[in-house]
Amino acid sequence: MKSISKAVAIICFALGVLSIHAQGVQTDEIDVKHYEISLNIDNISVKHHFGYTRIDFDLKTNEHNIVEFSLQNQVVDSVFVGNTQVNTPPYKTNFTIDGNKVRFPLPDYTAGMYENYVAIVYYHGSSTVENNYMAWGGLHYDNDIIYAMSVAFNDYPHSYGRSWFVCNEDFADKATYDFYISVDKDREAFCSGAFVDKEENENFDTYHYKLTQSVAPYVVSMTIGKFFTYEKTIHSDTYDYDIPLVVKYIYPSDSAKIAKNFSGIEKAFNTLEKHFGKFRFNRVGYTVTPKGSMEHVDNICVARSAVLDTSINGVSNIVHELGHSWFGNLATCLTAEDMWLNEGFTTYTTSLTLQEIYGKEKEKDYWHQKHQYVLQHLPLEEGVLAVTPIDSSMTYSSTVYEKGAMVAKTIQGYFGDSVFFAAAKAMLDSFAFKNYSSQMVRDFLSEYTNDENFKTFFDCLVFGDKQIDYNMYCEDGIYKFKFNHSQYDNILNIPHTTMYGVEVSDYDQRIMSLTTNNDAIVESDKTINFPNAFGKIKIENADDTTFVRLILHWTGANGEKLPYGVEKLSQNHYWTLQTKDLKDKKAELSLYFELNGSANSFDNSLVNNLLGKDSIVLLYRKDINCEWIPIEFTIPNNNKGYIKTSFVAAGDYVMAKGDKQMVGLIDKTNNEINGIKIYPNPSKSVVNIEVEDFNNTTLTAYSLSGNQKINIPLKAKTTAYKFEAKGTYILCFTFGNKTYSKKILVE
Repeated sequence: MKSISKAVAIICFALGVLSIHAQGVQTDEIDVKHYEISLNIDNISVKHHFGYTRIDFDLKTNEHNIVEFSLQNQVVDSVFVGNTQVNTPPYKTNFTIDGNKVRFPLPDYTAGMYENYVAIVYYHGSSTVENNYMAWGGLHYDNDIIYAMSVAFNDYPHSYGRSWFVCNEDFADKATYDFYISVDKDREAFCSGAFVDKEENENFDTYHYKLTQSVAPYVVSMTIGKFFTYEKTIHSDTYDYDIPLVVKYIYPSDSAKIAKNFSGIEKAFNTLEKHFGKFRFNRVGYTVTPKGSMEHVDNICVARSAVLDTSINGVSNIVHELGHSWFGNLATCLTAEDMWLNEGFTTYTTSLTLQEIYGKEKEKDYWHQKHQYVLQHLPLEEGVLAVTPIDSSMTYSSTVYEKGAMVAKTIQGYFGDSVFFAAAKAMLDSFAFKNYSSQMVRDFLSEYTNDENFKTFFDCLVFGDKQIDYNMYCEDGIYKFKFNHSQYDNILNIPHTTMYGVEVSDYDQRIMSLTTNNDAIVESDKTINFPNAFGKIKIENADDTTFVRLILHWTGANGEKLPYGVEKLSQNHYWTLQTKDLKDKKAELSLYFELNGSANSFDNSLVNNLLGKDSIVLLYRKDINCEWIPIEFTIPNNNKGYIKTSFVAAGDYVMAKGDKQMVGLIDKTNNEINGIKIYPNPSKSVVNIEVEDFNNTTLTAYSLSGNQKINIPLKAKTTAYKFEAKGTYILCFTFGNKTYSKKILVE
């Protein structure tokens, strides 16, 4: 029996630390080969454990004679140290405790040696959890279960393997493990690794698990309880083998919901293997725990709340942790500053598994929710930050998880599915049981795909946080894109397709740009709500092919030349409407506004109170190459609601601050403003245009059905102009310092 004491061993998502002061060995100068963890907890009611950790390690330098390991809030009884290269057993040595560090000297007789060191630390203790309101990370002694969560959100380093075993807290120091856990005879120990045997004794049993895969300390675990077990066999479709699914749980009333929530796990497993390579561990193992979920190898802790939630949210939690078997457990970020490589990529993989379980629409909903949160709320909660390098206070932030997932999905969109998944699989194979940094990921993907431009793209998106916004326009029959950051020009290809005769950019949202959107086939006389785009539309006489897509850009609009009387454009947002020429269809477009003075007000970049509402104007342009023009609209008499306009055409809309009278939006009637009359409208071809002050007025017509700009000369009070092509036009009058625009239809 490999158990010499009474201890609770809970191996969690921990990062061990081995470093040295003065003449001590630094963290990155230690290479742990193997941990043997023996803990006795054969009287759970006492809530106390004792045991030892044996560490077999090498040194990367012979310049130091003191080593240092991490152990949190445990009492060290003794330390033995030796070297197996010398035929002398480990001997008891002096040690010192400095906070959560155990420090002791190396044997004198090993001076100048690098390899084959052994340290055995005997210790005892009890529950150790982080000191915050959640008490999430650490070794938990609950009445019905003992378990460890090896990440601390409040304590630093965040890795918390030190809460139950002696370790080197370094993501990059991976090792193999043996666990010998002794428990009461009516309890069971469940650990990372393959089950080896159970040694039965008079009053306790010792469970032995062996983990032969080399992983960091933060992804090993142990749980103890009077377990019930849900089991099934998962078959690998890609690699044709069977792997067990084992779920340990305490409460028999949970069994039905566990069976339901894990019914899709085989689909999730096969999706992950198909895209990212073979599963490299011993089983798909879970333990249901009271709080939190954590991706321990072979023994994932999954929160009971997730197991009891049979909606997509509960399943999402379960499959997310499984995704870490590739991103995090297999290939691990080199430092906590690159945590997005673990959490961002895994959050991204969750969408793939949910699509396989629930279908494409659920996957789209998944991204819509995350995308809108990142664009609308995250800047207010955490600021606008690059995903790496991330400050230690934000290692497990939404910037890392949600924004990191958007970055990962955008990388997929950059390459396209076939190239990306082949490259990702090759990358994980190359870094299997190793560590990588963001720079290493960038360089590997660039080299594997033979795409030098990817480095520029990656640097902008990942390190520079140059989030993507773009505008699509048509030039000589070819659709092109203009980006908000010129670095993306000529290296980023935006997919576009035709939907019901409408050219639509990135319909499947492969690029996680600064936009959210909705689309619909608009039913006649029915108001369609676009919640992701904060808008609505109503079209009279719509047919079954009237396709409309409204895109909300969560960034400021550009415009070198503004209409006279316009002071500034919104720096918060603008819209793009993608639809076909509505011709004789009467339509109304509604766009959301909010003026409440708070930092998160929808339109606080323009005006911040109700008194400023009268200075709001609405502008339109056909595409980014056209000038903004003021259009007619109505706005309710309160501080939020919808601006409404009957000027509905494909193009961009933006709210702006300006003088309505100066821009020509006051004293309007249906077809007349300030001495201007336009008739008939609609017209068969000839439109009569009456302008009182024609000598001081210029007129430009913009075609909405083609990329055409027409300068119409005004040589008399009445001008009869014949339009050669049918379609919808905007007539833009400039008189003095004022502008006025009107939409007309030529049938």
